[in-house]
Parts: sequence; C-alpha cells; structure tokens
Amino acid sequence: GVETQVEALAPETCTDAQGRIHVVWYDKRGGVNAVWYNRSIDGGTSWQTGDTQLNLGSDGAAMLPTIACVDNRVYVVWQDHRDGELENGNIYFNYSNDSGSTFLANAVALDADPEGENISLAPQIAAVGSAVHVVWFDARNGAYDIYANSSTDGGDTWQPTPVRVDGGEAGAALTSIE
Repeated sequence: GVETQVEALAPETCTDAQGRIHVVWYDKRGGVNAVWYNRSIDGGTSWQTGDTQLNLGSDGAAMLPTIACVDNRVYVVWQDHRDGELENGNIYFNYSNDSGSTFLANAVALDADPEGENISLAPQIAAVGSAVHVVWFDARNGAYDIYANSSTDGGDTWQPTPVRVDGGEAGAALTSIE
C-alpha cells in the first residue's frame, strides 16, 4: 500500500468537571473527511491509544466539529455531507454520557433535512445542565439564515423542526447602509 500523509484540522476542546480533556477534529485518514475524538484523563499527560470516529454510518465528508462538556456528558456537533445526491452539508450530533468512553452508535441529524436538499453549515454548540443548544447557518429559504435546535434532556430528544432565529424576512439577505 501507498502511504499518504493526513492533516488533522480544526481541533476543538473542552474540559469536564473531573479535569478530563476532550478533543475533536476532522481528518481524511480513510480517504474522506471524518470527525474524530480523543481524551486525556490525566490532564493531558497521556491520551487514549485509539481515536474514536463519531460520524459512523456516513460515506460523505464530515467536518468542522465543535464540542461541549457538562458533568459526565460530552456533546459534539459537526457539518456532515452524507445526505442526498447533492451532498450538501447537514448538521449532525453525537454524545457520550460516560465521559467519552462510548458514544451513540448512530449520529442524530438536527436540521430536519433528510434528503440533504438544503445547505446547513458551521454548527456551534453550547450546553448547561441538561440543556443543549446548537446553531448553524442554513440556506433552506434562499440566502443564509441562522437556525437553532435544542434539547432539554441532555441530547436524548430534540425539537422536530429547527427554529430560525435571525430577524428580517426568511431567506432575504440583509442589506447594510454605509
């Protein structure tokens, strides 16, 4: 086999209440961009020997992960291009409730676009207590709008439809006065 170098990109990190360090990033080690996770339980001195892929079941590129930690829960969201023939970006979520030892077998789509018809990009995540909130920009109405989805039970269930949160007319690009 031919060896190729793979660049690891866009790392994000969080530290939980017990001092464990959690890191996510994406790289192309399997030939397509995928989201990876690793952790240190000793303040960064040592790390797990193997990375955990979080976008399992995806044959499309996954990238731009972001992470949040609350107690023993580790939440990760990313842009994923698995859905539909157009391979537009969608927003996917995965979590661990055991400090990163295991994650859901299947990631959860948060943008209510199972056919991948719309472009959803650049997710961000925030969590406090059992509330988890994810925002991203989305072109479902034409020009990009800001959408959000939330969970009140630690990521177990989500709103069935994301909510547009930016002002103005949906899908109408805002104009600025200079």
